[in-house]
Amino acid sequence: MRRWIGLMALSSVMGCGGGSSATIGDLYDSIADAFCQWEGRCGLTGKSEVPRCTAEARAYFHKYFIDDPNSTLNEALAAGRIKYDANAGANCLAFYQTLTCNYVYNAALAACQDLFRGQVPNGGMCKNSIECSDGTCTGLTGCANNTCTTFLAQGATCDSGQGSCNPRTDFCETMAKVCTARGALGATCSQSSDCQSPYSCLTGKCGGPGNLGDPCNFTSGCGPGLYCDIGATIPTCKMQIGSGGVCPAGRTCQDGLQCVVPKGMTMGTCGPLTDVGTACDSSAPGGYCPTDAPCSAMTMKCEPVPSLEGTDCIMDPTCVPKGGFVLFRTPLYCDAATKKCTAKVNPGSACTPPPMGSQSYHQPCLSSQCDAMTLTCPAQCF
Repeated sequence: MRRWIGLMALSSVMGCGGGSSATIGDLYDSIADAFCQWEGRCGLTGKSEVPRCTAEARAYFHKYFIDDPNSTLNEALAAGRIKYDANAGANCLAFYQTLTCNYVYNAALAACQDLFRGQVPNGGMCKNSIECSDGTCTGLTGCANNTCTTFLAQGATCDSGQGSCNPRTDFCETMAKVCTARGALGATCSQSSDCQSPYSCLTGKCGGPGNLGDPCNFTSGCGPGLYCDIGATIPTCKMQIGSGGVCPAGRTCQDGLQCVVPKGMTMGTCGPLTDVGTACDSSAPGGYCPTDAPCSAMTMKCEPVPSLEGTDCIMDPTCVPKGGFVLFRTPLYCDAATKKCTAKVNPGSACTPPPMGSQSYHQPCLSSQCDAMTLTCPAQCF
C-alpha cells in the first residue's frame, strides 16, 4: 500500500538534483533516480536491483511522457496551457531525496503541488483543472472544449452541479452545502478534506504528523523515528523498533530494517532487508522479499520478476508476470499479428486494431481502444 501511495505522491515530482531542471527529460530522470533510491532504502526493491529499477523507470518516462509528443503533459506544455516551475521542482525533489520509509503522505503531496502552473484564464479552453490559472476546468477531464471557471466563494452553495470550491483553501461542507474554509491545526473536523494541508482529521480535530503518543492515521503519519500503530484500538504514534526487537507487521521497524513475521504468527522480529538471491520462506507473509523479487517456491530464494517484452504470447494476460510487481515497467499487450508481448502506445498514436472478436485480448492502446476508422488510439475523457 505505501508503495502505491508513494507512487501517487511522487508521480508529480518534476525536478533535477542540485538545482532547477534544465529540460523535461532531466526532470523525469530525476523522478526515476529519487523513487528507485527510496525503494532500495526501504526494501521494496533489492539494493542490487536499484540500477535496473532506475533504467526501467527512465525508459518508461521517456516512452510515455518525454519523447512522445502525444503525451498529455507534452501536449499541454506545447499548447501553453501549463508552465513548469523549475524552482518548485528542485524543492520537491530535495524533499524526496531525504524521504524516510515512514514518510507522511500529506506532506509529500504538499511538497510537490506547485510544480506546474496553470496558464489558462477563466473563460479559456482547458482539458484539466491544473491548466486553469485561478479556477477549475468544467466538463470531463481530458476532453477538449472545456472551460476554466472561477472557484466558488466561501459561503457560496456547493451542492452538486453548482461549481467547485477552491481546493487549496476551502471544502464543501456536507450538511450546509456551502464552501467553508479548511481548518487549521486543532480545528474541528469530520473528514481529512476539512483540514488545511498537510493535516488530517484525527479523532474529530485537524492534526498530524504526530509526536510520540499522539493519535494518528495513515495519511497524517508521525514525526521522525516514529510509526503509526494502526492496529491499536486508537491508533497512536510509537517509537520505531530497532534490530532484533519484537514488531507487528508493517513498516514498524527503523529505516533499513523490516519486520519478519513467521507463518501463522502475528508478531515478528526486526531484521535486515532482503535482496535478490536471499533465502526466504514462500509460505510466510510476503516471503520477506522485495516486492519486485518475490520468494520462489521452487528455489526458496528471492527471485526477480522478468520482463516479458518480446516473449511469445496468446492474449494480453499472458504478458503480465505472475507474482511480484515492478513499478514503471512498460505495460504490454499481445500483438495479434506477431504473437509477441509488445509495448502499448499513448492516445494519439497510430495503432492496428485487433482482429474482430478479440478486442478484449489484443489492445495496443494504453488507456483506450484502437479506433478502426482513424487507426489511432483516441484520447480518453473521464
